[in-house]
Amino acid sequence: MMNGNRPGSFDVDEIMRRFRNGEMAYKETMFGGCVTTRPCDQMAMRSITACINCESAVIKLSKLRRVIGAQEHLIKTLPQDTVMYMAEKRDLQYLKDALARFEKESEQG
Repeated sequence: MMNGNRPGSFDVDEIMRRFRNGEMAYKETMFGGCVTTRPCDQMAMRSITACINCESAVIKLSKLRRVIGAQEHLIKTLPQDTVMYMAEKRDLQYLKDALARFEKESEQG
């Protein structure tokens, strides 16, 4: 089974069995993919960080790094004394913390 909190950790036979039984789906996301067969109530909130800790998320570190780069670029364009700047900066820190956590988990196996 894929584990969103451990990028790259999966059991191919288990995944194929679940696909055949309709227990798993795959839809691409900005961070990698999503394997839920249920409607997602998190993405409806349009939060850039909604998928990070979801058990159905398949996080690709390269895509997470790309989103972090885009978020850093966005923040540079915003006036620092705005609510939007503070919210986007908070999301950026959340993404960076998640990346650090996922990289550490990947190193530990």
